[in-house]
Amino acid sequence: MIKRVLILLMGITAFWVSGTFAEDLDVELSCPTSVYAGSVLRVTAYVSNDGDSAVTLNRYAAGMVGTNTNNVLSSSRVFGPYARTMNPRTIPATGQTVKISSLSIVNSVSADFKGKMAMVVVDFVNARGNSLGGGTCLVNVP
Repeated sequence: MIKRVLILLMGITAFWVSGTFAEDLDVELSCPTSVYAGSVLRVTAYVSNDGDSAVTLNRYAAGMVGTNTNNVLSSSRVFGPYARTMNPRTIPATGQTVKISSLSIVNSVSADFKGKMAMVVVDFVNARGNSLGGGTCLVNVP
């Protein structure tokens, strides 16, 4: 019994400590209203930092998810995640928001998404590949 309690307390402590040192970015993505199959897809991110120190972003993971047949999960198509680099952007501490335009998601939107709505995913990562924060948005593929 005591052993289980100690393991639980150690887990809670580790969770609290890791959360204390983690970056706390809030990311809101803005997708275009629509994008045609075969086109490049770029989105805009609005990133705010709730942490106590500035964060410099230069890497992100991007992808698209959607269905192409009767909105059945088994027919889902996933493109990504693709590792992307960007010009470094510093996000100041204490809630300031920075607009990052033209984040590349895919070089060519798949014809599998034609006539459907696709979910776009962006996740900013640090040098170790750990998530700093991310967001999603929806885009119509006519």
